[in-house]
Amino acid sequence: MTVAVALAAIGCTGIGNLQAAPIDFAEGGADLSDTHSSPTGLGALEAGVNTITGGVCFGNDPSQVCLLPDDLDAFDASLAAGLRITSVTFTVSGFDGANAIGFVGSSASSVVPSFNEVFGADGQIDLFSGAASGPGDLVFFENGIRADQNALPFIGSYFYVWSITVEPIDDSGQAPVPATLALLGLGLAGLGWSRRNK
Repeated sequence: MTVAVALAAIGCTGIGNLQAAPIDFAEGGADLSDTHSSPTGLGALEAGVNTITGGVCFGNDPSQVCLLPDDLDAFDASLAAGLRITSVTFTVSGFDGANAIGFVGSSASSVVPSFNEVFGADGQIDLFSGAASGPGDLVFFENGIRADQNALPFIGSYFYVWSITVEPIDDSGQAPVPATLALLGLGLAGLGWSRRNK
């Protein structure tokens, strides 16, 4: 029985390492904010690939119909201490536009450097690659569609997937937490005591 108690004590040291699931947001039931001054808060990014999926459609050509009346999607999220963003990509599919270009950008983020890209076709855009450590906020990430060279009328639509890859920062070189050492010590003491009593 003492062996079981010792093993349980040693096993309890991993409880603090449980991780929440990454963000997996899909527009449909809920739409992202259409203004960067009030982005949709998606909460905390977690280890793994955090994905935000949606669609954009907008124009000022009355002869065209958009099934997704939306010209901008904006969101923000936070990154906790002990985590880092290693890549941010934006994948476009189904791009269809007349006198229109898509855009994707970020600014005022305390984690990832600002970026601004325009596109006019399907594909993946690599927006960030490196190691951006938390804590901090992705104040807003946004994407949308606008007139190309102020050409009017314009119409355009596309579907997208944001992929934000987050990893835990490797702290294996750091000293163990005192509570972990205490539980390990109790477990070993229990094993020694049970052997001495035999």
